[in-house]
Amino acid sequence: MAQRDEQLASQLRSIIQELRVNGQEPTIEELCRQMHKPFAALRRYPLVQSLLQDVRDNRSHLQRQQEAYTDAEVLQLTRTAIVTLEARGGSVTLYSIAAEVGIPLTGLKMYPSVNALLTQMRHDNHRWSGASDVSDANDPVLVQGLRAMAQLREEGIPVTAQRVALRVHRAVSTLRRRPLLWQAIQAQQQAEKEQREEQIFLNVQRAVEDLRQKGGEISLKDLCRVTGYYPLILTSRPRIQAYLAMMRQQETDR
Repeated sequence: MAQRDEQLASQLRSIIQELRVNGQEPTIEELCRQMHKPFAALRRYPLVQSLLQDVRDNRSHLQRQQEAYTDAEVLQLTRTAIVTLEARGGSVTLYSIAAEVGIPLTGLKMYPSVNALLTQMRHDNHRWSGASDVSDANDPVLVQGLRAMAQLREEGIPVTAQRVALRVHRAVSTLRRRPLLWQAIQAQQQAEKEQREEQIFLNVQRAVEDLRQKGGEISLKDLCRVTGYYPLILTSRPRIQAYLAMMRQQETDR
């Protein structure tokens, strides 16, 4: 009986491993079906019984874990994990996402919204694997990405690849394979950067005029106090430094 127990246990381990590799958490019913034996017959073997008990305990743990988080909470955790992995420059796979979230992949798939997101990611990676880019103007990711950019602008939120990726429920690498979308994101980021730089310069100009009207000195300390900027923001910008040098020279010549 001991030899038969070991044979059945080995077969059962292989089935359990295969199911988990495919992202499916084994159940007693599924294991009995694939073993072609009823539960009552399998439980007579000590090693097999121990494996079945482990499966049952793990299933109970995942169910308790699912009850502790809502679908929306785990979906947000998953999206954050994707962005974090992208930022690190690491490989974004279903297993690396699960590791970052801290929930086994089989557990993540028990949440409907998360399962839909992971399925879509797997579909995207399979569909575009081997393709360097996607230029179809009717591509849904392109359309959704451009719409997400417009929403961010309307809300006054700076456009970044990570924010767009979160809005369209895709990885940044998926956006990067859409040249039209990637170029649009980069162009928007450059435009926003130039706008921020111009606003900083205008604020410095106003601060200088205010200090001059009050008879104050155009010092770095006073400029930081009036504008609210840190010193590095002012000293690291050549345009501002050239403007301040000119204004100080004018004060000296007066």
